[in-house]
Amino acid sequence: MFIRRFLKRNRLTVRRITHKGRKKRSDMEAVANVFSHSILRTVEEDGILSFLNETEKYSSVYNMNQTAMYVDMNGHTTIDFVGASTVDVVQGSAVNGFRVSMFLEASATGAKLPPLIHTVQKKAYCDGTVMLDLIERVWKPSVDGCKLLLLDSLKTHKMASVFASLWTFPS
Repeated sequence: MFIRRFLKRNRLTVRRITHKGRKKRSDMEAVANVFSHSILRTVEEDGILSFLNETEKYSSVYNMNQTAMYVDMNGHTTIDFVGASTVDVVQGSAVNGFRVSMFLEASATGAKLPPLIHTVQKKAYCDGTVMLDLIERVWKPSVDGCKLLLLDSLKTHKMASVFASLWTFPS
């Protein structure tokens, strides 16, 4: 009874969560806009992949990223202000003991490569062996010809062995 009156007095309500993440959706949209404009400039104005026609250019630009999926039993409801259109929840990782890493690759036209799900290490993070495994099992069998693969600044992506593996294709 007390809780119901408290919620009403403060214009709060129990709502179903619509978005979980470590960052707010608006922050992610801003980063995505900056990224897409920089790629557009790089492909169109700087002449990378200039020997290809318009549709082939964008089907040759791929982005790869990894994301953690936490296997947890968090609740599906929270308390938010009355009238809120979305309910964003920031999720921490300390309480989430079990996770898997998913590696996803897609072209600028939306073509997706098969995902790689990694769970076998004590901590499912991307190290050199996992990255080389991804290149051998997903990237090389799925693409042919000249492709531009965009990677973030993760330390593993900058390793000499990863760079060499990306440049070496079987004949």
